[in-house]
Amino acid sequence: MTLLRRMLTGKRWWEAHREHLYQRSALRIGVVKTLYWQLGFMVSMSILALALVGLDLA
Repeated sequence: MTLLRRMLTGKRWWEAHREHLYQRSALRIGVVKTLYWQLGFMVSMSILALALVGLDLA
Protein backbone atom coordinates (compact mmCIF):
# COMPACT_ATOMS: atom_id res chain seq x y z
CA MET A 1 0.00 0.00 0.00
CA THR A 2 2.82 2.38 0.86
CA LEU A 3 4.57 1.89 -2.46
CA LEU A 4 1.33 2.22 -4.42
CA ARG A 5 0.50 5.46 -2.59
CA ARG A 6 4.00 6.78 -3.32
CA MET A 7 3.63 5.94 -7.02
CA LEU A 8 0.22 7.58 -7.29
CA THR A 9 1.42 10.77 -5.58
CA GLY A 10 4.43 11.03 -7.90
CA LYS A 11 7.10 10.37 -5.27
CA ARG A 12 10.23 8.40 -6.06
CA TRP A 13 8.96 5.05 -4.77
CA TRP A 14 12.31 3.33 -5.29
CA GLU A 15 14.15 5.59 -2.83
CA ALA A 16 14.45 5.05 0.92
CA HIS A 17 11.70 6.65 3.00
CA ARG A 18 9.98 6.50 6.37
CA GLU A 19 6.37 6.23 5.32
CA HIS A 20 5.57 2.63 6.27
CA LEU A 21 2.95 2.16 8.98
CA TYR A 22 5.47 0.51 11.33
CA GLN A 23 7.94 3.37 11.00
CA ARG A 24 5.34 6.10 11.53
CA SER A 25 3.90 4.25 14.51
CA ALA A 26 7.32 3.62 16.07
CA LEU A 27 8.16 7.32 15.81
CA ARG A 28 4.78 8.32 17.24
CA ILE A 29 4.21 5.86 20.12
CA GLY A 30 7.54 4.03 20.44
CA VAL A 31 9.00 0.80 19.16
CA VAL A 32 7.87 -1.46 22.02
CA LYS A 33 4.23 -0.30 21.92
CA THR A 34 4.24 -0.66 18.13
CA LEU A 35 5.57 -4.22 18.35
CA TYR A 36 2.94 -5.17 20.93
CA TRP A 37 0.22 -3.59 18.79
CA GLN A 38 1.37 -5.54 15.74
CA LEU A 39 1.66 -8.78 17.71
CA GLY A 40 -1.86 -8.33 19.06
CA PHE A 41 -3.19 -7.66 15.59
CA MET A 42 -1.47 -10.73 14.10
CA VAL A 43 -2.67 -13.00 16.91
CA SER A 44 -6.23 -11.67 16.52
CA MET A 45 -6.19 -12.28 12.77
CA SER A 46 -4.79 -15.78 13.30
CA ILE A 47 -7.56 -16.61 15.75
CA LEU A 48 -10.15 -15.23 13.32
CA ALA A 49 -8.71 -17.33 10.48
CA LEU A 50 -8.77 -20.48 12.60
CA ALA A 51 -12.35 -19.75 13.68
CA LEU A 52 -13.43 -19.29 10.06
CA VAL A 53 -11.76 -22.54 9.04
CA GLY A 54 -13.40 -24.25 11.99
CA LEU A 55 -16.85 -23.09 10.86
CA ASP A 56 -16.39 -25.00 7.60
CA LEU A 57 -19.00 -23.04 5.68
CA ALA A 58 -18.57 -25.19 2.58
